[in-house]
Amino acid sequence: MRAECPPNIAFTRNTLHQLDAACRREWLLTNGRGGFACGTICGLRTRRYHGLLTAALPPSGGRVLILAEVEAWVETDSHSHPISSHLYHGAVHPNGIHHLQRFQLHPCPTHHYTLGRTVVQRQVWLLPGRNAVAVQYRLLAGRRSVRLHLIPLFACRDYHALTHANTGLNPHPEQVAPGRYRLTPYEGLPPVYLHSDKAHLFLKADWYYAFHYPVEMERGLEDTEDLWTPGTLVCELLQGEGVTVVVSLEPDTEVPEAPPAEQEVPPPFCEHPLASALWCAAEQFVIRRPQGTSIVAGYPWFTDWGRDTMISLRGILLVRRRYAEAREVLDLFARYLRDGLIPNRFPDAGEEPDYNTADATLWFAWMADCYRQETGDELFFRECIFPRLRECLQAYAQGTRFGIRIDPADGILRVGEPGWQVTWMDAKVGDWVVTPREGKPVEIAALWLQFLQVLAEAARRYGDATTLHQAEDLHRRARKAFMRTFWMPELDYLADVVDDFGRQDPRLRPNQLVALAIPQPPVPRDLAKHILRAVEHHLLTPYGLRTLAPFDPEYRGRYEGNVLSRDGAYHQGTVWPWLLGPYADALLFVFGRTPTVLAGLRSLLKPFETHLRDAGLGTVSEIFDGDPPHHPRGCFAQAWSVAELLRVWFTVRNW
Repeated sequence: MRAECPPNIAFTRNTLHQLDAACRREWLLTNGRGGFACGTICGLRTRRYHGLLTAALPPSGGRVLILAEVEAWVETDSHSHPISSHLYHGAVHPNGIHHLQRFQLHPCPTHHYTLGRTVVQRQVWLLPGRNAVAVQYRLLAGRRSVRLHLIPLFACRDYHALTHANTGLNPHPEQVAPGRYRLTPYEGLPPVYLHSDKAHLFLKADWYYAFHYPVEMERGLEDTEDLWTPGTLVCELLQGEGVTVVVSLEPDTEVPEAPPAEQEVPPPFCEHPLASALWCAAEQFVIRRPQGTSIVAGYPWFTDWGRDTMISLRGILLVRRRYAEAREVLDLFARYLRDGLIPNRFPDAGEEPDYNTADATLWFAWMADCYRQETGDELFFRECIFPRLRECLQAYAQGTRFGIRIDPADGILRVGEPGWQVTWMDAKVGDWVVTPREGKPVEIAALWLQFLQVLAEAARRYGDATTLHQAEDLHRRARKAFMRTFWMPELDYLADVVDDFGRQDPRLRPNQLVALAIPQPPVPRDLAKHILRAVEHHLLTPYGLRTLAPFDPEYRGRYEGNVLSRDGAYHQGTVWPWLLGPYADALLFVFGRTPTVLAGLRSLLKPFETHLRDAGLGTVSEIFDGDPPHHPRGCFAQAWSVAELLRVWFTVRNW
């Protein structure tokens, strides 16, 4: 059986006309350059990120929301009917949802509108590798002809921001060819090209006011925006015909006749709907930025983060045998390594990367070794990776930024300093670091052991006796001290952090699973069973693991409210799907590859089959509430959620 990519996901008017249900389901398109489009299945824009073209500008890769929407009206005889809708405070206008009968995700977001016996289809797709969107309307049935009025609504602003009516806008387009117009709305923004194969633009620049984004209001952010238009595109449409409007940042973009064929077709062994969806969703996160190939952490607001990229690399690229891209990703981050640290984050606007991460470099070493083992690319590892890892070791021995240094007493890596968040639990509001975790975080200690193991084995292969001796000595000492440092016999699990005075943090968190997930865990199996028992009893949910046990006084079971409220819950009970990857590895370490474990891994994936039709369609959300019913939250498409679930699926399949 041939796998569909993505599995066909469709909704009829029963769902589309229930606005709460329709507005929480969102579609996503990406162009491979960091640009994207997204919206809801009913067409209402509910957040500032919803738009038909968010472009990644060269050379910095900064993102700008160019085209927000195309308002469409169908004229039949003397009557005009809307087939689009907007949200205003207290109102939906025009009410095109009334005519919306069907939405389907495949092969591209497609809406069907019925006006009596007249059926009009709208399809949206991005042109691969280009900052360009095509919006096509087609008269499928009913009347012999209709007249379409299409009003492109532009934002032309940073995708995190909102725009309002202003006098700095140049709303007047310049015709550069028949049916092709160049817009230069703001100084500093590249020209925007608007063209159509059939529609004629009647110029009438205007502002449309007070669009309302309720999701932003829920997040405690500004929620009202104005958009502008250069005029109205008008065309006659005969039955069976279509008209396409293209908005692009590239003047040579041609008007395509139809959506492109499937760009990503999963292999035959991905016939399972979840596997097929995850395989295809993985491709949405791979981008070619000016600096090199990378992995976007999530849509709609994240860029590429070092930690997220490394944790995602196995599932997004190695599992899918995208070895060339995996090498390019590793090379990119190796080139930007500074003071023993790979970037924590590449900012949108092309500024210098942020480096406040203690674990990203440790994940980098592990994933680079996974790439080497998978591909046999010893030359790349020896020439590009190994010298960087030696630099890291020396930087940590001397002490580097953010309080990262080797503790000479036991060889364990110590990290953190006041005011900085350097582990993956990195929420910060103003000066408040929600989970500071200064000292020796348990997952950092485990990843440090894996770093030393990788480095020692490489030094042995390449005949570097000095590095071999240093890495082996540190590994022996840190491994010997691990259980003495972290084990809490009265609780039967590992401390989450041990501070500089040797005090153990007894809060039950999932970070200790990393110590069971590395290839050579430092925890005896009999004690690891106790860890798993505590994790399963208090942290495991159908959608991932809680970041804090519910019995803890600081537990926050719902991720909602303003920035302070949300970030205060981010790692204080909120569920993260990516943690199912380390949990699966821990199960395999403790119990081995048995039929019972296989069944358990399959059961981990089952809830996500339903989740594919909720929140981000065909993909996996960033987080879920800690409390039942575990509503999806955060980014509606997250790289490491997809990556680790796909990796778990392949573990089950390859058994």
